[in-house]
Amino acid sequence: MNDKQRPLEHCHFCGDATGRAGIADDSIYLGTIGPFCENCYGETGYYALEQRVEMVEEVLDVERLAAIEHTQWMAWARIVMDEEPGLSPERRERWQSMMIPFENLPDEIKEYDREWARIVIGKPEHWGTHD
Repeated sequence: MNDKQRPLEHCHFCGDATGRAGIADDSIYLGTIGPFCENCYGETGYYALEQRVEMVEEVLDVERLAAIEHTQWMAWARIVMDEEPGLSPERRERWQSMMIPFENLPDEIKEYDREWARIVIGKPEHWGTHD
């Protein structure tokens, strides 16, 4: 299929035609996000993508997501504590001490849940940090 047979692609940001047909070798993408027209790509780049992620982080509220992450962790930890005979007494004791509402956790423990919340949001510097 040549360029004349493929539908014209449109910019991810502005919606204008990119001047390219379909996903071509010269299509402009930032990772898997795109395509972009020349104008928007020049204005966006990675820095603007990072700014958009920061705006999403503010809207979604890291603290709210961290509280959800903590609730999920507690459910998982209870299952592991009930079903894993090899779990050390020290770990059981440490986990048991964290089986409290998120808002009552010490800040250094809350930060673990905030890290996971930032991963859920997709903050680039946190991608791949927790395998």
